[in-house]
Amino acid sequence: MDAALGAVTEKNPLQDRRTSGAITVGQKLTHQLTSTASLKHEATALWKTQDLDNALYTLSAGISAALSSRGQLSFEVLNVYKNRPPGITKKNDVALITALTTKC
Repeated sequence: MDAALGAVTEKNPLQDRRTSGAITVGQKLTHQLTSTASLKHEATALWKTQDLDNALYTLSAGISAALSSRGQLSFEVLNVYKNRPPGITKKNDVALITALTTKC
């Protein structure tokens, strides 16, 4: 579990830049299924101190598998939710992320 205090600056189209204090909390878990495969889960929340109802939440879950001693294939689902999005932006966004990584 992680927690931190900081600052956030936000600039949206047709709006002035806004800066506020920020509170963030997060959790990241990784479970090694086998010597070559693992599951991961992450959840974070960020609140603005001037308006605690204005928050950004992220959830992700993924799986990765080693293809060789130097390569890995990963799949992850990322869910981002902002309860007060700017303009006509939707509150929720879900993405599927795939990655092929190598070690040099």
